[in-house]
Amino acid sequence: MSTAIDTSWAVEWLVYQLTDSLLPTGGFVCSSGLEAAAQHGWVRDESSLMHWCEASLTACARASLPFLDEAYRLAHGHRPSATATAAAARHHYTWCSGDWWDPIDTAMSSSTSSTSAGIWRELVALDDRCDACITTNVARKSSQSQGRALITAYVRCFADNPPSDPANGRVATQHAEQLAHGFLQGIRRGHVVGHLPISFGLSCAALGLELERTRHLFLFLYARNLFSSAVRLNLVGPYRAQRLLQQLSARATEAMQQHVAQMQAYEAAGESPIAATAQIAPLLDLFQGAHDRLYSRLFHS
Repeated sequence: MSTAIDTSWAVEWLVYQLTDSLLPTGGFVCSSGLEAAAQHGWVRDESSLMHWCEASLTACARASLPFLDEAYRLAHGHRPSATATAAAARHHYTWCSGDWWDPIDTAMSSSTSSTSAGIWRELVALDDRCDACITTNVARKSSQSQGRALITAYVRCFADNPPSDPANGRVATQHAEQLAHGFLQGIRRGHVVGHLPISFGLSCAALGLELERTRHLFLFLYARNLFSSAVRLNLVGPYRAQRLLQQLSARATEAMQQHVAQMQAYEAAGESPIAATAQIAPLLDLFQGAHDRLYSRLFHS
């Protein structure tokens, strides 16, 4: 009997850890506006809850996945476009030559330092644009806190022992690891915001997960947190919540397929895929923005 270990199981085990509630990412303190919608009577039964979750998941895919994709590609060393590099330069990111950039720049070889500097500038410009695209302060704080917690969890829990599966192309790259470490350092020094889609794309790329799995994982965690919030708000029971979560998988798959089609269309037209970012359910933003005005609340958002 063979005693060889299938290295793909290391990746599966990693995914189990990333979905585990023990991972300190702060997702369970956020209801994504569901608590405000429930208190205002918009979500009051199982039917309205499912309608809310479907709309919220679809809106999340449209607003967040383009940023996640771009962060993932940057983590794998894709050179920034001339347009993006010029846009970053207009922001006058003089800190790229400051003390927090130098240790990471020095660690990279001289043959790739200029390319890495360009990718760094585009990464920070991407995070800055993600911040600008979030329309409410409540949602901005939620994305920021979860993003900072996730990148911190990656560095403290996984960075020293990333799983690898060369047969399936799941090898954590040194470039992605350097970006993730530098991103956390930039957050700590106040140079970058650290939003969740950016941190998620960076972390999963550094861990060697495929892009498609990274997208699926992001949407699953978002949907899981929605139904976890619904259970604690007494909108639905735990068993029924699991049934509804299973039913939501079809909508998640549809949202991902639409996202991929949009990305391909924008790339074929020579435009930045980030231009596809949009808020397609503004009512959700209104409820999210009203969360801070609730008299009593369980969640931070």
